[in-house]
Amino acid sequence: MPTLGERIRALRQEHKLTLHDVSEGAGLTPSFLSRLERDRVNISVANLRKIANFFGVPMTYFFSSEESPAVEVVRAAERRKLQATGEKLQVEALLPEGEFHPDAFEAVVLPQGKSSRRAPREGRTLLFLLEGELRCYVGEEQYDLQAGDSLYIRNGTDYGWENPGPREARFLLIQPLGYRGNP
Repeated sequence: MPTLGERIRALRQEHKLTLHDVSEGAGLTPSFLSRLERDRVNISVANLRKIANFFGVPMTYFFSSEESPAVEVVRAAERRKLQATGEKLQVEALLPEGEFHPDAFEAVVLPQGKSSRRAPREGRTLLFLLEGELRCYVGEEQYDLQAGDSLYIRNGTDYGWENPGPREARFLLIQPLGYRGNP
């Protein structure tokens, strides 16, 4: 089983990041991270949480002894139901819990339902409308989407949505690894 330092180094290298990149994102010095990757220092729970949050993995990722299967099916009936902030809104995770991947959600907004505004965040977000209509608010702008439309939101812009239509709106929301937030 790989050591904690080896797992952190593998995670960093998998994302083609430098020690400086991780240092800036996690708020730890490059020299500390270098020693950590070589298992020359111990790490506090608070600092390990910073690294886990930066990479968007649960802390258990660093201690898991099991290898992930090459293929994993998430059945519709077995999706994790997530706590969503908004009215008349249901959100389900599309990917297995605890894996190293982007966040991908399917959301259903009932007629006249809406989300709370999301605070600006790092990373990019892709929203793809599968059914219905959706009014999206990004910064000060408003965008009306129809089934098949997508919306791409760049770094640091707040956003929210509402369903002005008579039918439920169903969409996919994909957020990049390392920049977790509520859907």
